[in-house]
Amino acid sequence: MQSQQPNQEASNGFDLNSIPKPELSGHAWRQQGTMLICQSCPFTHASHLPVGYQLYGIDERGYPLIRKVVVKD
Repeated sequence: MQSQQPNQEASNGFDLNSIPKPELSGHAWRQQGTMLICQSCPFTHASHLPVGYQLYGIDERGYPLIRKVVVKD
């Protein structure tokens, strides 16, 4: 029976350690629907926002500021 673990040697020469670790700070986040999409990195990446929340800015440390949308009657 074959092992279910991936073959670590079959990476086509791509160094997986060269991929940056995911962090929320230091990106130019823009909201598109329920997605926060980074506009500053050379590769596309995003983070999901729950329905009813919005990006309203970036704090001094570079983290996205998120708030719940409240509709007043």
